[in-house]
Amino acid sequence: MNSTAISVKNIINSLCLIAGLLLPVQLLAETIAIIGTGRVASALGPRFAEQGHKIIYGSRDPNSNKARELVARTTGKAAATTQAAAASLAD
Repeated sequence: MNSTAISVKNIINSLCLIAGLLLPVQLLAETIAIIGTGRVASALGPRFAEQGHKIIYGSRDPNSNKARELVARTTGKAAATTQAAAASLAD
């Protein structure tokens, strides 16, 4: 699958999530990188994880208490790593 198709698919999945629509988990089981561990990441990461996504948080300090607590609050598969590594691991 090319990157354009992935981008369009991610946009559609995100819009459906915002609208409260549920798609089959098979369509949502992708790895999403979220750069940062602040308010936006805390709001989006757990929601995407609830929909079946694996979440990789990109942080300047992936071993910080803030990053570890966010990973712990995120259900399913979640991890924290550097920002560059997170971006390279995303689908």
